[in-house]
Amino acid sequence: MAKKISNANDKSYARLIQEPKFAEMLGEFLIEGEQVVDSLKSAKEGVVFTTKRIVICNASGFLGKKKEFSSVPFCRINTFVLSSAKDLESHPKLDLGFFGTPNLHFEFAGKSEIKLIMKYISEAVLK
Repeated sequence: MAKKISNANDKSYARLIQEPKFAEMLGEFLIEGEQVVDSLKSAKEGVVFTTKRIVICNASGFLGKKKEFSSVPFCRINTFVLSSAKDLESHPKLDLGFFGTPNLHFEFAGKSEIKLIMKYISEAVLK
Protein backbone atom coordinates (compact mmCIF):
# COMPACT_ATOMS: atom_id res chain seq x y z
CA MET A 1 0.00 0.00 0.00
CA ALA A 2 1.29 3.45 -0.90
CA LYS A 3 2.37 5.61 2.00
CA LYS A 4 0.70 8.99 2.17
CA ILE A 5 3.17 11.83 1.90
CA SER A 6 2.06 15.14 3.33
CA ASN A 7 3.54 18.42 4.47
CA ALA A 8 2.40 21.64 6.08
CA ASN A 9 1.51 23.23 2.72
CA ASP A 10 -0.90 20.48 1.64
CA LYS A 11 -4.51 21.45 1.02
CA SER A 12 -7.39 19.36 2.38
CA TYR A 13 -11.04 19.47 1.39
CA ALA A 14 -13.18 17.46 3.81
CA ARG A 15 -16.81 16.41 3.88
CA LEU A 16 -17.39 17.08 0.19
CA ILE A 17 -21.03 16.83 -0.87
CA GLN A 18 -22.54 17.40 -4.30
CA GLU A 19 -23.46 21.00 -5.14
CA PRO A 20 -24.28 21.89 -8.78
CA LYS A 21 -23.95 25.68 -8.40
CA PHE A 22 -20.15 25.51 -8.71
CA ALA A 23 -20.38 23.71 -12.05
CA GLU A 24 -22.74 26.43 -13.27
CA MET A 25 -20.19 29.10 -12.29
CA LEU A 26 -17.56 27.43 -14.50
CA GLY A 27 -19.63 27.14 -17.66
CA GLU A 28 -17.83 29.87 -19.59
CA PHE A 29 -14.35 28.82 -18.38
CA LEU A 30 -14.46 25.30 -19.80
CA ILE A 31 -12.49 24.63 -22.96
CA GLU A 32 -13.84 22.86 -26.03
CA GLY A 33 -14.47 19.19 -25.28
CA GLU A 34 -14.20 19.64 -21.51
CA GLN A 35 -17.17 18.54 -19.40
CA VAL A 36 -18.03 18.67 -15.71
CA VAL A 37 -17.80 15.25 -14.04
CA ASP A 38 -18.75 16.27 -10.48
CA SER A 39 -19.41 19.48 -8.57
CA LEU A 40 -18.98 19.44 -4.79
CA LYS A 41 -18.72 21.73 -1.80
CA SER A 42 -16.86 21.63 1.47
CA ALA A 43 -17.37 24.00 4.39
CA LYS A 44 -15.72 26.94 2.59
CA GLU A 45 -14.79 25.95 -0.96
CA GLY A 46 -16.34 24.45 -4.03
CA VAL A 47 -14.51 21.70 -5.92
CA VAL A 48 -15.31 20.87 -9.53
CA PHE A 49 -13.83 17.85 -11.27
CA THR A 50 -13.95 18.07 -15.05
CA THR A 51 -12.70 15.66 -17.70
CA LYS A 52 -9.35 17.53 -17.73
CA ARG A 53 -8.76 19.24 -14.37
CA ILE A 54 -9.82 20.14 -10.84
CA VAL A 55 -11.10 23.66 -10.21
CA ILE A 56 -11.17 24.96 -6.63
CA CYS A 57 -13.68 27.78 -6.11
CA ASN A 58 -13.00 29.96 -3.08
CA ALA A 59 -15.39 32.74 -2.07
CA SER A 60 -14.12 35.30 0.42
CA GLY A 61 -14.75 38.83 1.54
CA PHE A 62 -17.95 40.27 2.91
CA LEU A 63 -20.86 38.00 1.86
CA GLY A 64 -18.49 35.93 -0.30
CA LYS A 65 -18.51 38.41 -3.19
CA LYS A 66 -14.81 37.98 -3.98
CA LYS A 67 -14.26 34.72 -5.86
CA GLU A 68 -11.03 32.95 -6.71
CA PHE A 69 -10.71 29.99 -9.08
CA SER A 70 -7.64 27.72 -8.96
CA SER A 71 -7.18 25.24 -11.79
CA VAL A 72 -5.13 22.05 -11.42
CA PRO A 73 -4.74 20.05 -14.65
CA PHE A 74 -4.79 16.28 -14.26
CA CYS A 75 -1.57 16.04 -16.30
CA ARG A 76 0.33 17.70 -13.40
CA ILE A 77 -0.56 14.86 -11.00
CA ASN A 78 2.42 12.68 -10.10
CA THR A 79 0.78 10.14 -7.78
CA PHE A 80 -2.74 9.34 -6.69
CA VAL A 81 -4.19 7.18 -3.92
CA LEU A 82 -7.85 6.29 -3.51
CA SER A 83 -8.90 4.73 -0.21
CA SER A 84 -12.17 3.74 1.41
CA ALA A 85 -13.24 1.73 4.44
CA LYS A 86 -15.74 -0.39 2.47
CA ASP A 87 -16.48 0.05 -1.21
CA LEU A 88 -15.55 3.04 -3.35
CA GLU A 89 -18.90 4.73 -2.79
CA SER A 90 -18.56 4.76 1.02
CA HIS A 91 -16.82 8.02 1.95
CA PRO A 92 -13.77 7.62 -0.28
CA LYS A 93 -10.60 9.66 0.21
CA LEU A 94 -8.50 10.81 -2.73
CA ASP A 95 -4.89 11.96 -2.25
CA LEU A 96 -3.11 13.62 -5.16
CA GLY A 97 0.65 14.23 -5.25
CA PHE A 98 2.39 16.85 -7.39
CA PHE A 99 5.95 17.89 -8.23
CA GLY A 100 6.86 21.23 -6.65
CA THR A 101 3.39 22.18 -5.38
CA PRO A 102 1.31 21.23 -2.33
CA ASN A 103 -0.51 17.91 -2.42
CA LEU A 104 -4.31 17.86 -2.43
CA HIS A 105 -6.50 15.70 -0.20
CA PHE A 106 -10.23 15.18 -0.82
CA GLU A 107 -12.65 13.44 1.54
CA PHE A 108 -16.06 12.70 0.04
CA ALA A 109 -18.97 12.61 2.50
CA GLY A 110 -21.91 11.94 0.23
CA LYS A 111 -22.65 10.71 -3.27
CA SER A 112 -19.88 11.36 -5.76
CA GLU A 113 -18.71 10.31 -9.20
CA ILE A 114 -15.42 8.96 -7.81
CA LYS A 115 -15.10 6.09 -10.32
CA LEU A 116 -15.48 8.47 -13.26
CA ILE A 117 -13.10 10.99 -11.65
CA MET A 118 -10.49 8.23 -11.22
CA LYS A 119 -10.93 7.20 -14.87
CA TYR A 120 -10.07 10.71 -16.13
CA ILE A 121 -7.17 11.11 -13.69
CA SER A 122 -5.77 7.74 -14.75
CA GLU A 123 -6.07 8.60 -18.43
CA ALA A 124 -4.15 11.86 -17.93
CA VAL A 125 -1.46 10.53 -15.58
CA LEU A 126 -0.75 7.19 -17.23
CA LYS A 127 -0.39 8.38 -20.83
